[in-house]
Amino acid sequence: MPVEHPIIALVVPCYNEEDAFPYALQELLSTLRKLTEAGNISDKSYLFFIDDGSSDRTWQLIERAQIGRASCRERVEIS
Repeated sequence: MPVEHPIIALVVPCYNEEDAFPYALQELLSTLRKLTEAGNISDKSYLFFIDDGSSDRTWQLIERAQIGRASCRERVEIS
């Protein structure tokens, strides 16, 4: 019987994170990849970004990060 690994949805709140977002995204994606490769979590695990009304380009970066990445498939913008 195959082992089922947990699906992790990592919720990431963002507010005016334009400068930090690219670095945080790479670190989070790297961590998900490492955990998946180690067999600790399912390859269906993903990041869920929430932008809480940022006045900078955070939302645009979140939208761009989602393109072509199954692990960045969820996002919410709160105004």
